[in-house]
Amino acid sequence: MQTEDFKDRSALIILAIFFAVMALLLGVAVGLALGWLVFPVEWVDMPPNSLANVYQEDHLRMAIDSYALNDDCAFAVQRYKTLGESGPSLLEGVIADSGEQKIDTITAFAQCVKD
Repeated sequence: MQTEDFKDRSALIILAIFFAVMALLLGVAVGLALGWLVFPVEWVDMPPNSLANVYQEDHLRMAIDSYALNDDCAFAVQRYKTLGESGPSLLEGVIADSGEQKIDTITAFAQCVKD
């Protein structure tokens, strides 16, 4: 009689664990479906100063390239100011490591935004 009770209890425990795991998997699946398909995050008009430093530097390099093509100082200053407090240190870093950009283009941009 005791072995039957033990078998019944172990079967109930296994069944409870099975349903708990299935509920967890179903909850994760529903959460991922809601988060990725129904209500995905959409980043719109984020300012460059909220980006990581690597992407802020990319933004600055694109602003320098744009200034080299358009020669529009007011627009260059506007783009530079969107970097906020990190702008001067990023510009110094770009001047120190010009990469593929010409140093005279970078210094012309720096002169434009400093005035």
